Amino acid sequence: MLKVNFDSGHDHIAMFGPFVLDAVASISREDMTAAEVGQVIHSRDGLKIPLNTLKTLLGRAVKDGYLRREAGKYFRLDKPIDAEDVPRERIAAEHRQRRLASALREMADRQGIKLATDDEALALILCFLERYHVNLALDESPEVEEAQQDDGPTADEKATAMFLRGVVEEDGELADVLDEMLQGYVLQNTLLLKDVDAASRNFQDLRVVFDSPLLFAALGLRGTALETSTLELARLLRDTNAVLEVFETTISEMRRILAVYEEKIGTSQGRGELRPSALTRHFLGKRSQPSDVREMAGLLELRLKKLGFNIREAPTRIPEFTLDETALAKELADEPGNEQIPRVQHDVDCIAGVLTYRRGRVSASLDTAGAVFVSSGGMTVESGRSWYFRQGGKGFPPIVHVIALSNYAWLKRPASASKLKVHELMALCNAALRPSPKAWSHFVEHLRRLEVEGELSSEELTTIVASDLTENVLAERGIDDESDAESLTEVIERVKAGYKDEAEAAKDEAAGLRQGVHRTAEQIAMWASWIFVLGLAASFVTGAAVGLLGGTKSIPVICLAVVPLAVFGLLSLWNGFQLRDLRVRIQTTLAARVEVWMTEPEEATKTSE
Repeated sequence: MLKVNFDSGHDHIAMFGPFVLDAVASISREDMTAAEVGQVIHSRDGLKIPLNTLKTLLGRAVKDGYLRREAGKYFRLDKPIDAEDVPRERIAAEHRQRRLASALREMADRQGIKLATDDEALALILCFLERYHVNLALDESPEVEEAQQDDGPTADEKATAMFLRGVVEEDGELADVLDEMLQGYVLQNTLLLKDVDAASRNFQDLRVVFDSPLLFAALGLRGTALETSTLELARLLRDTNAVLEVFETTISEMRRILAVYEEKIGTSQGRGELRPSALTRHFLGKRSQPSDVREMAGLLELRLKKLGFNIREAPTRIPEFTLDETALAKELADEPGNEQIPRVQHDVDCIAGVLTYRRGRVSASLDTAGAVFVSSGGMTVESGRSWYFRQGGKGFPPIVHVIALSNYAWLKRPASASKLKVHELMALCNAALRPSPKAWSHFVEHLRRLEVEGELSSEELTTIVASDLTENVLAERGIDDESDAESLTEVIERVKAGYKDEAEAAKDEAAGLRQGVHRTAEQIAMWASWIFVLGLAASFVTGAAVGLLGGTKSIPVICLAVVPLAVFGLLSLWNGFQLRDLRVRIQTTLAARVEVWMTEPEEATKTSE
């Protein structure tokens, strides 16, 4: 409903106005307080509007003649309030969302998950969006809770992620409903902004320093969904006056990561030792060789610059601005003793660089923060924020989660990235469906045992590890680090059957394409041969006419008319030449040549891939 209001031209505050008028109209008394109106809005629509924002909205209602304010209270005037649109839109929105919930119940039932009501199914969808999307939105509060260890998605959450991903892939009516919900959620979170008016203004020369996983995603090395959403965000940031930056230390980190793949990707044992990640799936799926990875590392700067990123040396540290970096390293380390590992030192360097850019300047809003380090690591962001505020830092912290940054930018220009929220959700669903590191290691160990026993070839093992289908089947089967060998073997058989079916489907599609090309070539050759033969026949007729009528003719006319007739007449006497046979031979030869010509680009493409 917020999205409908926003699309109708309401600004980031006015889009809440209809909910306020609806609440005012529902109160039976003539007088009311702002707090009472807020309670009614929350009970009717689930919106918690901060008191200051609510007073602004009520002030607009006063200016419009619906209310008058006196002694801290608001009194309804005689001007009628047309609030029928809100209940009507509420009913329509609930109806649309129930169709989405009903579809989830049907899919869950097929997987043996019983959802008693549509309300229960809808609650699963909303909880998933809140956990993986909305909670990382726009909260600028300095109160940072202790980061909790994430136990990973539950079976219900995995089923929900699989369902939502399917909805997005089908891109039908339910996808539109989901898109409405996502955009409405982000609009709702403008209530968390300290400066709501800033939501529609461009960033003020904000430097956005990107982390390495986001850069790998932008380069297409972490899957299509992440590539799409990351590039959309990069374009949106540029459109809203942000500057995209990459520190040289991040380039070095990316090269260190690629060096590991270059070392291990060339052997079966090395491939088995690679950590399960989107990068691993990419390189294994592409059948990359060490030389391919080495080339990728060499072209990093060039490719990132083409995508619009500016590569910079991190600014020289100024200790008075960078706070206690030793404490930051301890906060970022996953366990004691890891404070000096490259990953931790890289994050410390980037956060210190951002604080040096700011030079002590404090801003309550990201819009005027000057610089920020953006990461997709939830624990990294939480640790960085926690450290900053414990150090006495004020205003917007030096690190932000990519989803939060995306929501900030999207609020400024929703039309510039209309599908960004859906593409981000697709990437989040993929992440939720990935097996835990322990479950994946357990599965890979089983694969290696089968390879040693000769039941799997090295090529089959690589194909299974690289296949997206593997993760889907592991999620569907609920495989964990305690699953038995029989369950793991069933997963392997399903994956093998799946990629064989894909191969057969691809073969059938290729055969269909070849048949289509063959038919097209035959038609082209048939028309060309008939044109040639009819032209030749016309020449024979002309030759006969010239011979019968006589008279003085020009040399070209005589040659055109008489020579073909003479030549083909002699051929007819010598070997029984006929025009019909000539046409058939021309058609056959030409069809073969046209078919080769039409398939050459396809073959060239396959070779390059």
